[in-house]
Amino acid sequence: QLLNTGQYQISKTSLYKYVSFIPVNGEATISLSGFKYNLDHQRLEIGSTLTISNEVEEEVATIDLEEGQVLQMKSKDL
Repeated sequence: QLLNTGQYQISKTSLYKYVSFIPVNGEATISLSGFKYNLDHQRLEIGSTLTISNEVEEEVATIDLEEGQVLQMKSKDL
């Protein structure tokens, strides 16, 4: 799912364990709360692996995309 600048919420689910955020079209600035690895105004560049395979810890986690675009991908172990 492509996320543009704005605030989003994601619910904890047993269907997907991991969530990743991959910057596209240049740099992005993101804050994450309610995740295993929270971030505060973190600048991401294309190729960054900092936001790969994070996990939702709270019932509802918040994504605040302050600048740029990211691709949100959900995944699980087989």
